[in-house]
Amino acid sequence: MEKQQARKENENAVMFCHEGSFFTFYDVDALIVNHLCGYKIIASGSRPKAGVPLSNTSIFERLEKEGISYFVFKKDDGIKKEYTAKNNRYAEIGAKLVEELQATGKNIEQYFDKSLTPKHTGRNSSLKMPKIIPKVSDNGNNAEDTLAVKQAYSVAESKKFKAEEELKKLEERDVDWERVTKIPEQANDLITITKVKKLGAYIIAITEKSPAKFRGTFVNRMQNFGLITLENLIRANFIHMNSEHNKQSREQLQQDAVINLKMLGYIAMVSESAGCILPKQYKQIAIQVGECINLTVAWMKSDNERWSKK
Repeated sequence: MEKQQARKENENAVMFCHEGSFFTFYDVDALIVNHLCGYKIIASGSRPKAGVPLSNTSIFERLEKEGISYFVFKKDDGIKKEYTAKNNRYAEIGAKLVEELQATGKNIEQYFDKSLTPKHTGRNSSLKMPKIIPKVSDNGNNAEDTLAVKQAYSVAESKKFKAEEELKKLEERDVDWERVTKIPEQANDLITITKVKKLGAYIIAITEKSPAKFRGTFVNRMQNFGLITLENLIRANFIHMNSEHNKQSREQLQQDAVINLKMLGYIAMVSESAGCILPKQYKQIAIQVGECINLTVAWMKSDNERWSKK
């Protein structure tokens, strides 16, 4: 099904055009989502246009609340999702917004980008736009937000922007883990303890950028499990196996460390599902947790072999 056909068959509904990593809206649809949700409108020729990341699903709830029908269209798949409001207000709200726009006598860019079109602009007071837009360091923990920032820079600098390629780069590269791997190692530390130290440092680095709403749930728990695991292993390493009691105490601390690592892996999985951490960050945690568990179990087996020879 072509886009024009889908539009014709659903004239009284907001059309979500699934394009790459974004939903795009045109004409009356763009006016409606701007009016209800505040999404910025740009001029695409003489047509209003708006776009939002695919991850932003709150717009569906807002349209349903306002009694407006909608449908999602993707070029190769046709209509993927649709909602029909009982008393559809699409035509009513759309007509009102178009009327307001026409009454101003302004074009799309002038109407929505008021800051760029002052009423009195003389020869000596013309707007001075910066030739170079400085790039700021990215402290976000959301791939879609980072992608949107990169796209904004590309548009401002009149450069082509390939959303899928940029998203793939963001998903592949893990800057935080690259920094953690550069942490110097202590020669007298067991490799198990060194691995857990780096895992803990990585968790602290990525969760510092997590949304504030996750601080009291996922963030604190992941950080605590990482630090408690390190404490268990260090305590176990300081216990000498010169008695049955000491051997059991050491083994208990090692077992506690394994349990804490498994809990850390589970909480990281739930955190990724909730949007607290990125998929690539969860993948890295899962890899490191697995290695730490294997090394701790190998340490326990080595202790048992040494004890059996006594």
